[in-house]
Amino acid sequence: MVLRRPASLLTVAADRPEFHRFVGTLNFFSNALEYNLQTSNPPDRVGKLYIAQTPLDVLPPHMHADSHRPGLLNLIAADIYNSSMWLGLQPTYTPFHNDPNDNLFSQVRGTKLVRLLPPERGNALFFQVKAEIAAQLSSSGHPSPAKPASPGMRGEEMMQWREREAFHKAVWSEQAPAGIFEARLNPGDMLYIPRKWWHSVQSVGTYGALNVSMNWWFR
Repeated sequence: MVLRRPASLLTVAADRPEFHRFVGTLNFFSNALEYNLQTSNPPDRVGKLYIAQTPLDVLPPHMHADSHRPGLLNLIAADIYNSSMWLGLQPTYTPFHNDPNDNLFSQVRGTKLVRLLPPERGNALFFQVKAEIAAQLSSSGHPSPAKPASPGMRGEEMMQWREREAFHKAVWSEQAPAGIFEARLNPGDMLYIPRKWWHSVQSVGTYGALNVSMNWWFR
């Protein structure tokens, strides 16, 4: 395969997790997966490797047959805004965010957990966590971000150590808001995520195992 897509790698340093983004071929991912399949001891396998949000229309031809859009979207005459495949070696993680369009998320291989909050409650949690981060920065003598927090504009900063840890704790720990929704997706399951609903996704299973999802954003 010669398709080049950004991949992300989360490594853990002595004091904090570090997020790395790089561009490579799908052969890199395939070789890592092959190594994992031949390695009997899970801790020795390659993990935390994620090819996130790869457009379905740029996949190699022999993968297209397995990436057709669900018939449900045809029935409702949905206007497809974008679509993606998510290839990961367990564990993988998508931080707390929302999307401007409706989302139909399909699990193909492995298992993922999704936690969700409706727009108003998600916005409140977002600003609460951002205020806590700003207070921590101020108390430690670090300047606060120059740009004001915007729930609609989230970038790579949400994968960096301070923000990633704060939002992960707010969504996935015992401090998560009461009544937060959680869905467990196994192969063949699909989840409809309404536009502007906040959500975070993490895979579960054996370290280094293959996890595959696809999704379609539509209007």
